[in-house]
Amino acid sequence: MQTVNRLVAAAFAGALTFAASAGVSVAEPWSTPSVRPLQAISLDVGAKHVGGYYLTDNGRCRLTLMIADAYRDDGIQQNSAAAPVMRVQVTIDSSKPALIDTAGKVLQFDCQAGAQALNAALRDQVAYRTLAK
Repeated sequence: MQTVNRLVAAAFAGALTFAASAGVSVAEPWSTPSVRPLQAISLDVGAKHVGGYYLTDNGRCRLTLMIADAYRDDGIQQNSAAAPVMRVQVTIDSSKPALIDTAGKVLQFDCQAGAQALNAALRDQVAYRTLAK
């Protein structure tokens, strides 16, 4: 059953990657592209690739992301058991962005008023702060 789930997740991630040509891709660290509901989002973050889309949910953006190893054209196969595809879902209000930390980078998603569009940006992580106990 676990193998079937991995295959379905990998197929979904592949479909999102191919659908990304109709959506948006963030190549520059400070670009801020905008997508509409169900448009593909495609982000390269170091050794990972993030693909996804969003739906409107009562004026908020319900974002679904698939995170997998980035495609490598050097012929080296990735060990799928060691690096599973992950699915992340988050609902974003227009008043506050969603931030997803990665190794040295931060993915920032901003939902525009009424969930009419979603902005995606890849930012450099400049500092790390721990919360006081």
